[in-house]
Amino acid sequence: MVTSAAFAALIIFTASWYLSNYGAAIGDALRKLHAAEISLVAQKPEGAKDQNVSPVADLIGSDVFDDQTILRESNVNLDVLKDGQEGKSEIVSRDAIELLQQAGLNLQRNLEARRTQVAFLQLLSFCVLLFCLARLSVGSRRVLVDRVDRIAGAVSAGGAYSQGRARRDEIARLEDRVGRLLTDIANSGAGTDTRTSLERMARIQDYLSNAMSVMLRHPFGDGMLRKILYALERTLDLQNTAIVFSEDAAVFHSGRCLFSNREPAALSKQFEAEISQAGAGAIVEEHAEDLRTRKVGLGFVDATGETSVLLVELSGDRTLEAVEIKTLRITASLLSMAAKLDGHDQEARRIAVLEERAAIARELHDSLAQSLSFMKIQLARLQSYQNNVTSESREQTKAITSELRHGLDNAYRELRELLATFRVHMDVRGLDFAIESAIEEFSQRSGLPISLDNRLAGAALTVNEEFHVLHVVREALSNILRHARATNVWITMDVRRNGEVTVTIDDDGIGYRPAETKETSHHGQTIMKERAFSLGGAIDIAPRPEAGTRVTLTFTPQKLQYQ
Repeated sequence: MVTSAAFAALIIFTASWYLSNYGAAIGDALRKLHAAEISLVAQKPEGAKDQNVSPVADLIGSDVFDDQTILRESNVNLDVLKDGQEGKSEIVSRDAIELLQQAGLNLQRNLEARRTQVAFLQLLSFCVLLFCLARLSVGSRRVLVDRVDRIAGAVSAGGAYSQGRARRDEIARLEDRVGRLLTDIANSGAGTDTRTSLERMARIQDYLSNAMSVMLRHPFGDGMLRKILYALERTLDLQNTAIVFSEDAAVFHSGRCLFSNREPAALSKQFEAEISQAGAGAIVEEHAEDLRTRKVGLGFVDATGETSVLLVELSGDRTLEAVEIKTLRITASLLSMAAKLDGHDQEARRIAVLEERAAIARELHDSLAQSLSFMKIQLARLQSYQNNVTSESREQTKAITSELRHGLDNAYRELRELLATFRVHMDVRGLDFAIESAIEEFSQRSGLPISLDNRLAGAALTVNEEFHVLHVVREALSNILRHARATNVWITMDVRRNGEVTVTIDDDGIGYRPAETKETSHHGQTIMKERAFSLGGAIDIAPRPEAGTRVTLTFTPQKLQYQ
């Protein structure tokens, strides 16, 4: 069938190619005949002199007489036009034109006849091709679909397979081998064991997937560990599972113990020594006198860095399969990784607390400490004037007392601002909500209109970076309220093409004059500069071109610095 289909397709292609070439040759011959006819019509023998009239053969031209298609397909003898007769007579020219027209008509009839023959041949070949393709499709489905489907059905049923009738193709040999294999499996009873193993492997796969999901969703603690133990006991059909923690690498069970069914008995010294010597991930079996229950344990590194034991108890006549042993080892590895991740999280939280304490200490030093130091100096001056009762000393005492009162007011105000700052926290709603809350707070406190243009939608900021940006904005707004005497404030947060984050706070107040900057304002600038330094960026405080002051914070997010 394949050979017949290929031969039919070849006939269709060859016929199309032949008809194309034949049509082109006939068309060229018709053009030559038409040109010769035009030459004869243009010759007028009745008006010409006899000595100037050209022969008919010369008027027709050699292209017509040399064209093999015209000579072979026109069925007209054009040699009579080569006898050397001259065009002195109108009758001779008219006979030549009629002869050429007859040749052209014959060529057109031959072309139409060949087209009809080729079309019939192509139609016949196309029908043969369709028939062959249909037979191939039906045969292929019968061989590749129906018979393979019968084999698959027999494999799914787990029974013997009968081929039915003898065949000689490859599918038949495959059917025969599968049939014999299924028959052997059905007779030996291994099919039930195979299905049991596959079901066990599916349960183990589900258990490992769920265990990883539990470890990722829940913190490392007793609740998460008990879920793992319960799932492990059900998956491997064990009598009991437990985790025995140790506070000393040489002594197990000195710490706490978690279990799924019952608290296991104390481990023997020999079992503890074997586990300690084998290390994490090694399977160790306890050789107990009680043959009804066997213990198998393997060590893993817990959150404290010590080696703890994943202990399983099973019936004495049962042996763990290779896939079950591998499952226990994977579980121990997952417990070790979860413990390490929990340790890293605790260390990160401890470092974050220490960094925040250092920030609090710096801000107290830059605000309250310097204010109190100033008041201490003023008190020393006041004490030096106590014994002097002159009018000049009284004026000095009055001035010092006024400065002390002013210093106490500043210290009290800075204390309130620090308390408000330390109470601010970054919740799950992120920087946008925190900035809007700060703007609402300062607007309600002062009645100052504050506009926000936030374009940080695509910025990848960490929580620490968002916290520093928030406090820079709060410190800038606090300085504006105390010193700028502004009527409008504009805040713009944007991300540049290179990934840099810019935060700009503009006001239309009295402007920035460094020579006249007060000491309390200088403390606020110092705090903002330290926060910008913590972000790895810089802060710029300068007068606006129109009026007022512009504070610009620029930094590159940490996630982009390591790319």
